Amino acid sequence: MKSLKLAAVTVALFTAITQAHADQTNLVQTLHVRLSAMKQGGTTTNRNVVITSVDTDRLDTRQIIGGIGAATGNSFSSTSRLVLVSPVAGGNPSIEIRDASSKVDVTGFFVFEQIGGSVTRGVHFLRTGDSFQTTYSIQRLALQDFPGYPSLALHFDVRGLGVDTVNSREEAGPPLEFRAEVSGSGDSNGSPIVIHGSINTSGGTIEVVTGGGDGTS
Repeated sequence: MKSLKLAAVTVALFTAITQAHADQTNLVQTLHVRLSAMKQGGTTTNRNVVITSVDTDRLDTRQIIGGIGAATGNSFSSTSRLVLVSPVAGGNPSIEIRDASSKVDVTGFFVFEQIGGSVTRGVHFLRTGDSFQTTYSIQRLALQDFPGYPSLALHFDVRGLGVDTVNSREEAGPPLEFRAEVSGSGDSNGSPIVIHGSINTSGGTIEVVTGGGDGTS
């Protein structure tokens, strides 16, 4: 699987940290999903007019966490988060649900990958060392059943234009921001749905996992 990759500038920022530890260094970001799902509505007849409707439901991170919690037997709180954990040294990212001090790896319920290549626009100032970089690519996010667990009530497969941005001047902010406008299809409780919306990451915390290896696996 071709996974969503960290921008080269981000990797460079933390190479020194990775080399200084035998443990694995990860970038942890909150993953937000904001989707609208259109599903078939009912049919009404008013004299000689037959009207068939389409209903719209909101699909977001909270519903995804709730659905995975039901399938895995976990009761996640309202403050739980879906997070993307990316090894700084390279390698496939994982997706976790974090709730207070607990961490549940839910990568198997997702496909998060880049489709095809990417193009990058950037500016680097030689005198100050400041750099600005924007990378464009097609990204895919899918929510799927995970073997060994009950089926989810919700499934979807969306993709669209993803934008990664890096700004070296934002020292207090996240080292990498990502956003994609997506569309696709899926099903909710067995009924087909058509989906559009956005996915994005926010924040950026560096974590060192003891005995996590070099991050290349």
